Amino acid sequence: MLGFVGDTRLGGNIRAGTCGKPHPAAPTGRSNGVISNFIPAFVAALVAMAVVDGMWLGTVARGFYRRHLGFLMADRPNWAAAVAFYLLYVLGVTVFAVLPAVDAGAIGEAAWRGALFGLVAYATYDLTNAATLRDWPARITLVDMAWGTLLTAIMAVTSSAVVTWL
Repeated sequence: MLGFVGDTRLGGNIRAGTCGKPHPAAPTGRSNGVISNFIPAFVAALVAMAVVDGMWLGTVARGFYRRHLGFLMADRPNWAAAVAFYLLYVLGVTVFAVLPAVDAGAIGEAAWRGALFGLVAYATYDLTNAATLRDWPARITLVDMAWGTLLTAIMAVTSSAVVTWL
């Protein structure tokens, strides 16, 4: 976890405010540190997302989304918005799933943290659309949430494995 008072990675004292005991989220010492791991973790997650999501959107999902959302789709993607989403999403996956898993030294932790982050993020988008847009297809919501869960678990595991290997 980042930002708690006793986080030595941010210059704090592990024992600060904990009655002399290390904070349960204190670094385990198995990682090289947040800063040195951040860049390779971010790049690995970005590459994993681009490859896996690119395959999904370019092959499997293209017709599916067009069939169910064609009435809402633009003729051309807004690339600036797409790039902004990818960068922010990868930042979130890196901070909330990859770095904690690397610090814990557990690939399984990357999988569950990535899956949960993906489910929450994709559910935010899909359920908001279901709540606010007329004729939003329930099938899109279910498929998209499942895809976000799987995609993000793959990203987190891949990125964690790369950082651990380095």
